Amino acid sequence: MKTKNAQVQIIAVVVIVLVLGFVFFVRNSTPDNVVVSGEDNLPVDADSIDSNSNVDSNTNNSINEPSDSGSSLITEPILSEHNSKEDCWIVYNKKVYDMTSYIPRHPGGEDKIAQNCGTLNFESEFIKKHGTSKVELLMKVGTFIGDFDIVGDLE
Repeated sequence: MKTKNAQVQIIAVVVIVLVLGFVFFVRNSTPDNVVVSGEDNLPVDADSIDSNSNVDSNTNNSINEPSDSGSSLITEPILSEHNSKEDCWIVYNKKVYDMTSYIPRHPGGEDKIAQNCGTLNFESEFIKKHGTSKVELLMKVGTFIGDFDIVGDLE
């Protein structure tokens, strides 16, 4: 009878350890819809940010109102002025984003984004590398500047 009790106790301890390990793993893993960003590195639930909302621009986690341009329509000449890693605007899906604060944190290196600052090349290069899997993150780490205004004949 003693061995039966010892076996039950061992099984109970193993189950408790497994449950505690599972709880620890779940609480310490970062889900795909959470973006860790900003100076305080607090997670931000990407699903809870309304795309039209304004969040403190210091956290750089949402789409913000235009700040530098004075207009929500950005032309190619204006875009081309922001062509360095110290001042980087990119175009994705006809929207202009300021990526300056994200460049130093880009896992693939600063140059991967910096080479496309101020140009119309970013979207095609982004899609080549990431497909559409990182679009939501892109829109969270970039600061929305305005819509890209195509001037002239596209043909």
